[in-house]
Amino acid sequence: MKYFWHANVFVRLLIPFLAGILLVLSGFIGAGTVRLWMLILGIIAYYLHINFFDRYVTYSTTWQYAVLPLILFFLLGAYVTGRSIQRAKPNDKYEKLLGKRAFYVAKLSSPVKETPKTYKFFCEIVPEGDSLVSPAKVLVFLHKDSLHQQLPEWGHLFAFEGVLKKFKAGRNPGAFDYSRYLRDRYVFYQTYIQSKYLLLPGKYHTHSLVDAGLFIREKLFSILKKYIPDKNAVAIASAILLGYDEMLEANVKQVFAAAGAMHVLCVSGLHVGILYLLFNYLLFFLNTSKRRRLVKNWILIFLIASYAVITGLSPSVMRASLMLIVIIFGRMQERKISIYNLLAFSAFILLLVNPFLIREIGFQLSYMAVLGIVIVFPRLRPLFISRYWLFNQVWALSLVSFSAVLFTFPLAMYYFHQFPMYFFVSNLLVIPAATIIIYAGVVLFITSRFVWLASFTGKLMSVFIRFVFGALHVLVELPGAVWSRISIPPAMIFLLYFILFFLIAFFLYQKIRVLLPLSVLLFIMVLTLTYRNYQSLTQHKMVIYEDSKHAMADIIDGRQAFFVGDSSLFASDQVQRYLLYPMETKFGIRHHKPVSFRRKTSGNYYVDFPYMLLGEHVVYHWSSQYESPQDGGLPIPVDYLWVSKIHNLSLIKYLPLIHPKCIVIGADVSKKYQKAIKKAAKSMNIELYSIGERGCWVLNY
Repeated sequence: MKYFWHANVFVRLLIPFLAGILLVLSGFIGAGTVRLWMLILGIIAYYLHINFFDRYVTYSTTWQYAVLPLILFFLLGAYVTGRSIQRAKPNDKYEKLLGKRAFYVAKLSSPVKETPKTYKFFCEIVPEGDSLVSPAKVLVFLHKDSLHQQLPEWGHLFAFEGVLKKFKAGRNPGAFDYSRYLRDRYVFYQTYIQSKYLLLPGKYHTHSLVDAGLFIREKLFSILKKYIPDKNAVAIASAILLGYDEMLEANVKQVFAAAGAMHVLCVSGLHVGILYLLFNYLLFFLNTSKRRRLVKNWILIFLIASYAVITGLSPSVMRASLMLIVIIFGRMQERKISIYNLLAFSAFILLLVNPFLIREIGFQLSYMAVLGIVIVFPRLRPLFISRYWLFNQVWALSLVSFSAVLFTFPLAMYYFHQFPMYFFVSNLLVIPAATIIIYAGVVLFITSRFVWLASFTGKLMSVFIRFVFGALHVLVELPGAVWSRISIPPAMIFLLYFILFFLIAFFLYQKIRVLLPLSVLLFIMVLTLTYRNYQSLTQHKMVIYEDSKHAMADIIDGRQAFFVGDSSLFASDQVQRYLLYPMETKFGIRHHKPVSFRRKTSGNYYVDFPYMLLGEHVVYHWSSQYESPQDGGLPIPVDYLWVSKIHNLSLIKYLPLIHPKCIVIGADVSKKYQKAIKKAAKSMNIELYSIGERGCWVLNY
């Protein structure tokens, strides 16, 4: 272990660098706390220490000698993160235009994705004169007005008239925060426009290397669309070859995710490695001399870098490309490079450019998968060697999959709330299949000028992809294929990795003293899971969801929930996927059904719409679908008044009669009515909760 720390200097330096990033992102250190002058002073102090005080360093003061660079890298991590946070703030000029109709000139900066009702794409507003001082990235939803409407092309300028709006954060239980996801990519606004407000000048407008790479990707994608006849096969091939996942249907993603093969659809180190092996083999004729090998290495570096740019520079591709390029450089210098140093160096470079990558799921999974393969695979491979080549290949492939899954399953369970039980079998299928698809895709691109040959290759690819997808579909239909609805807290991730660390340490070194901390950690994990299970079984909540169109709520009693709202909404795939499934996962719900009857009673609650008696709390649902109470008074006092779907302000007349402790205004109530209700509530000293402004409302009863 001591040799490891001495030999892998970048591993030592990466740890304080990561600490600086995480402490700023978590808010423990302010974004502007670490200034540039602090770094400059630290660098000067380190320089003076090395050049003038080196003779005073003794064995007893070595730790002091090593602390300064660790502090410098900590400050560097905090500084670059603070700078990125400052950049990730919307421009004041655009903030003044929010909610106002204006005319903009923009450049299309993403593929156009078709949805049932709209076309969705990202664009970058181009500053015009002095009205806008800097570009801004915008998510555009273009309404489908006609069957043959013209669409903007990637990299071209177009103009539109629309209203910029900010994104709302995901404020329902367990919801994905799409606003933060886009903010990390410096996208702050969205707009919804009709085609009559869209002008298409059609002028190509791009100067960056990334734009040029994405332009090439569009051309290659058009080749796949032209020669592969099946739409799903085109979507899968474009995702595997180009990282173009805009065409993937939800059912395709679901099958690959349930099979544990989703990584194949996301361009990563697997794809970069396959292409490297292919081109390294194709350039075999340059191995004849040292000068030609040098030329070959430079060609490989160019091809790897080009592929990274074409596929959109995703974190996993950048990691793999950077590692391969450093390995090639090391080979050119005839140096042996530590894989751990290489991993740490690539992570340092990527996070130095964009510290927000540390929150990327792909970044985390990519590095943990490689770390698992590097640590576990070499130790397990020698355990069984067969004299049969095919068996050795299957054994090696299985171990690679196992090593990667071993180090990624805590993160996968936390982010995706499921675990594929047959990942061994699926990876034995999809990894060779991905290799064949990539090789066939390269052949298709090369032969695209020869129509008959390209058509034949495209049809073969279509048949093969349909076969692979069909096999995965059969696999996920098997009993127990997916362990789903897993919900673990963030602290459990670290606990699982500590347990994994001690398990591997015990397996490698077989030291009895490792069992003590391992036993303590396992005991803590059992206690944590038992406590969370107890919380789920004894929970009693009412959740009113944030939705601008519908009034929806859930009454949670232990591990069962009763949906309050239109039963057709409960059956909606969109509501299930984006609203109810995250809630069920967060609160551990096992049985969920709509309240299809007017009256329902249980040990902890009683429902007789519009009344809900929840423990000791009375909730009254004021909506246009129920009759207003009579002037004679309400049968029982009301604690919480839930207001939704109102078409007039008759409620204000009844407020002195009802006089609830709190008024909960649904997100589907118009701003005009909300303003009037707020004014009335303030005059009567009634607490008010606006779901549209503060997110979902949760009552513990």
